[in-house]
Amino acid sequence: MIEIKFPPLPNRVLIKAKVLEKDSAAEKIVVEFLDGEQLKRDFLLAMATKDPAELKKNRPAHRRHPRFPVDIPVTWQVKDVELRHEGKIADISGGGMFIRTEWTPPVGTELKLTLRLTKRNEKINLP
Repeated sequence: MIEIKFPPLPNRVLIKAKVLEKDSAAEKIVVEFLDGEQLKRDFLLAMATKDPAELKKNRPAHRRHPRFPVDIPVTWQVKDVELRHEGKIADISGGGMFIRTEWTPPVGTELKLTLRLTKRNEKINLP
């Protein structure tokens, strides 16, 4: 998953890709966008190379559920695994949430979440 930010856009664009080549010395990574990401890919290429007035025709499809920005600390772990990870929930919707974290499990992995929603550090566990 790659997160891309362009200054004219209010939000970052998330796009699925796989790494084809990594050159640490040149600080270069070559990726291939996964199938199903063509609209986002075209939109991002247009953002990088075209006048913003031309971009309306290449906009990615709207999400099914609107996302709401949040900043909620979370501890998460893969279900049935003891190792815990820290992160922050960056946005949330009726269809899911985006967690900023150092390590991302594969899509579809079942997680256990512990949210810290108050200044008193009360916790809510989500199985």
